[in-house]
Amino acid sequence: MAKPNKDENQELEELLSMVAQQLAQEQADAARSAYEDLPEPAYSPRFIEQIKRIARKTKKHGKLIVWSKAAKRTMATAAAVVVVLTATLSVEGVRTQLYNYFISHHQEYTELRVAACDEAAAGKSFSSGDYHYVPSYLPAGYVAEETRDEGSFFYILKYVDQKAYDAYQKQLDTLVEQWGSQENIPEDKQVHYTGPQIMYVEMRSVEGTTQFDTEDAVYKELTINGSPAYMSIKNGQVLLLWDNGDRSFQLFGPISEEDAVNMANSLVVQDAPQ
Repeated sequence: MAKPNKDENQELEELLSMVAQQLAQEQADAARSAYEDLPEPAYSPRFIEQIKRIARKTKKHGKLIVWSKAAKRTMATAAAVVVVLTATLSVEGVRTQLYNYFISHHQEYTELRVAACDEAAAGKSFSSGDYHYVPSYLPAGYVAEETRDEGSFFYILKYVDQKAYDAYQKQLDTLVEQWGSQENIPEDKQVHYTGPQIMYVEMRSVEGTTQFDTEDAVYKELTINGSPAYMSIKNGQVLLLWDNGDRSFQLFGPISEEDAVNMANSLVVQDAPQ
């Protein structure tokens, strides 16, 4: 029996990915149809214990809260929407992992909780490897300014406006020339970059809890490469949350909704430098 060639294997992988995306969308539609008009469900003791384990695991390994603030008033009645969706950015992700997405809308913020459907995998789905997912698309005028790999959980990239950063750098160079080094510049003479910047954060787990400010904001639910995504637009700033079945991501900055979605859709794998 002849072995399939490379092109045939690639076609099979692409077909599998397409079919998985279609099945995932059907699952999402069915879940929404079943749950969106229902009151908040009563969860079983077994399920509650699973969520507690996830919370403990998340607290142990790190938790990133974006735009969050303490609730100062009584929470509004929240309806929990459960969406079961297959992660479809990679064929491997399609085959191995399913997640539940829990959205709770409160008066001042929205909370997103993601948990593995497989109880045995709950709280254990931490991605390993030295690779990262990096946006290949950037809004016009932005350039990479800083990269931080914080331990084993967060990977952070900062992009700045090229013109604004050049102006800041020119000021800094003048001060360095005057005082001999940046360390010698008096505190009252120090300058800092205050121009537009985009923060991109990669986390090594899809599971976890994130709170973000949606009070008086434009809130949207959308799809990025087959996985659910959540957007908040407030005071000219866009916050986008999504995952790819392997890791989860957050994008924040004074950019358009279109640019944020384009950045999220442009992720490519970047290996760690040798």
